Amino acid sequence: PLRPAPSRRGGGPGSAEKPVTEAASIAEGGRKALTRVKVLFRAVQPTTNQAVSLLAISIETGRQHQIRAHLQSAGHPVVCDNRYGRETFSTDLQWCPRNFIHRYRLGFEDLSGER
Repeated sequence: PLRPAPSRRGGGPGSAEKPVTEAASIAEGGRKALTRVKVLFRAVQPTTNQAVSLLAISIETGRQHQIRAHLQSAGHPVVCDNRYGRETFSTDLQWCPRNFIHRYRLGFEDLSGER
């Protein structure tokens, strides 16, 4: 099990009160993409002492691998991501056997703007 990390903003163990917004174009000349990220919980994986975070992410554009690329670019790759998180992949495999990115809700607007 994970243990809560010390709070960075005074909201109690593992909490982060300030949402982070990231707008980025990773590659030179790449198309713009907007990813909104909010830290819900910070923790430490006890066997590797690796800091991890539970995030709520919303994307305004739908570029291929957008979430994974933006998180890696910010220095916080998805757990067990062999493509965008190679620096931490072998350590991640010690406690997580698969890529740890999951959705809890999927939504889109149709051509008329209806959700």
